[in-house]
Amino acid sequence: MSNQQDAFPPEIPVTITDCTAAFAGLSHYLDGALAPPQQASMKAHIDSCPPCLDAFQFQTGFRSMLQNGVKDDPPAGLRDRVFGQILNDPFTPDSGPGF
Repeated sequence: MSNQQDAFPPEIPVTITDCTAAFAGLSHYLDGALAPPQQASMKAHIDSCPPCLDAFQFQTGFRSMLQNGVKDDPPAGLRDRVFGQILNDPFTPDSGPGF
């Protein structure tokens, strides 16, 4: 059952044997979008590879933060400074953004 026809998406190998393949498939893995053989192979690789486990933990934490929103308030005055900068240096089609 481990042939490339069992792979979805096909650019991710069925058997994850190196970190390059693991990094390429990490988003698909987290989305539950890999075929079952790929999913199992990815889990086995992540469980046995500290750098890939770190990447997995970072991605899951980052996704959680995005889903739940940032709970901290911005620093005092940040909103006023941002709006002040926007109002003082507006975008015009001829000049482009004022970065």
